[in-house]
Amino acid sequence: MPEVIPFRGFTYHTGKTGSLSRQLTLPYDVISPEMREDYYKSSPYNIVRVDFRKGEDERRYSASGIELSKWIAKGVLARDTQPSFYLLEQSFKMNGRLLKRTGFYALVKAEEFSKKEVLPHEETFPKHKQDRLNLLRACKAHTSPIFGVYDGKFDWSGFKKEKPDLKFALRDGGQSVKGRLWKITDTAAVNRIVSFIKRRMIFIADGHHRYETAVAYREESKKKYGRNRKAPWNFTLFTLVSLQDSGLIVYPTHRAVKFSRPVSVKMLIDRLEGKFTITPCKKKASAKNIVFYSGHKFYELAPKNTNVPLSIPLKRSAAWKRLSTSVLHHLVLKALPRVKTISYIRDSKEAISAADSGSFDAVFLVPAISPSDIRKTAVKLERMPHKSTYFFPKLPAGVVINKF
Repeated sequence: MPEVIPFRGFTYHTGKTGSLSRQLTLPYDVISPEMREDYYKSSPYNIVRVDFRKGEDERRYSASGIELSKWIAKGVLARDTQPSFYLLEQSFKMNGRLLKRTGFYALVKAEEFSKKEVLPHEETFPKHKQDRLNLLRACKAHTSPIFGVYDGKFDWSGFKKEKPDLKFALRDGGQSVKGRLWKITDTAAVNRIVSFIKRRMIFIADGHHRYETAVAYREESKKKYGRNRKAPWNFTLFTLVSLQDSGLIVYPTHRAVKFSRPVSVKMLIDRLEGKFTITPCKKKASAKNIVFYSGHKFYELAPKNTNVPLSIPLKRSAAWKRLSTSVLHHLVLKALPRVKTISYIRDSKEAISAADSGSFDAVFLVPAISPSDIRKTAVKLERMPHKSTYFFPKLPAGVVINKF
């Protein structure tokens, strides 16, 4: 089972940097060029200058490492004196209702997926892994945690009675997400948390590239320095959240598609009606079925029977074949003309606007995939199609840093 340990994290010395909120960012892979500029302007110590530095050549990685070392030397980042777990509570509003999500920062031993201690649910790409590996080599630090989830509930209420050690706010998806953090150093409490997690698998929600990078870096370091089970490069930084947490929100990511040749709504319907019942609808999304939008109208695609998803010609489990994104990519899009361009868009209104502008021929609005579906496919070592899930809110980069 997973090996989870506390660590002496680095956190910002706000007496030298000012507001912690101005030093933090969203994860690198959701930062647009405009957002990166704003982060740069917010503070000379914003973590974007390390985690997602501007520049296109290889020198940006060494520059990130030098920047991080300078901040530590100046006392901008201070290391805790005791190993800790760091309890994080994020609060945000959804449909006018206040929600809270609780997780904790920890170091998790980086192991191959075949050991079934830490499991993926999405595909990765070599280019992104190389980028994160170059950064890890240069900085020897984890500045942005991998988002992991586990099955089961742990009672965190007793740790929230004290005044938090850190408070911050960060905008995500157009709204403010507030954060509070408590350091857990008590030996009995730490041991209780370690014992609890050891009985569970960890499923990666966000950060697949960073995790695979951590495994690659561990192997690279093992060849360079020899085997050492306690060496810091064996571990990587996670924030772990319960699958049963009421604040664990998983949004879908919709697809805007441009085909290789002109299409009409009639063509789309003709190609799909063999396996789907196609019904014009007014709703922009369905909790169960894919909805496609083209010609300024919405159409719901309902499989004609329960065996339709199982007709996907791949050796995958029934749970994987029934995923909305599996049905979309392996049944719906396979029946249509070749896709020339596909854009992944979380906001349905933005996706619909992309089609209305003429940039795309159709938009496919997919239902959200549940945390239980993620677990069902991950335990079988099956990976969902790219961008099947969007966990909200994102975990901020820079709150707690692991430097080794």
